[in-house]
Amino acid sequence: MHLFNKQGVAWPPRGWNAFHAVKKSCGQSVFKDPIKATVAGLTYCIEPNAIYASDGTLLMAYTISIDGWNYSILNESQEFPVLSFQITEKETSGKFNLPYISRVKILSRSIHLNENKAQRVILTSLFLMKQIDANNVPDYERILRLYRIHPDITSRKTALSYKHRADSLFCGLQMTHKDEIDFC
Repeated sequence: MHLFNKQGVAWPPRGWNAFHAVKKSCGQSVFKDPIKATVAGLTYCIEPNAIYASDGTLLMAYTISIDGWNYSILNESQEFPVLSFQITEKETSGKFNLPYISRVKILSRSIHLNENKAQRVILTSLFLMKQIDANNVPDYERILRLYRIHPDITSRKTALSYKHRADSLFCGLQMTHKDEIDFC
């Protein structure tokens, strides 16, 4: 089952208490679409690596990658990275994450990080991993836009337009006015 407690790896990493809800080192969820005759899915994998700090102390670094894939009945397949990054252990679970997160790639593109984006990357990865563990396949493009880390959101004006949203994460019901419900 790829459980961390059976692998002998310390999890969650020291200082990253937000990851305590993730119990497995890898997971997969599948969505079958009989109308389009396709199978789509998301997978995540967490790889622990031992590294040595400059003072000689042993630290653990964890590479987290979330990938997507599509297969069709016409024998067409697509595999693509959604989100990947590396975190290292930190002394406390304070709110400064930027020095401890690196190699962030979203849809195969490196992004410039600041403290807010680092926090949003962590929250996005946690949301996606929890959904994968619950056997849900959320629309990853939409999730990246909702958390404002999609690489196509380049200008501040575009980012602000995504900040003021009225829809749900899974596009079930959308509130248009106070008493009206509109289906997506």
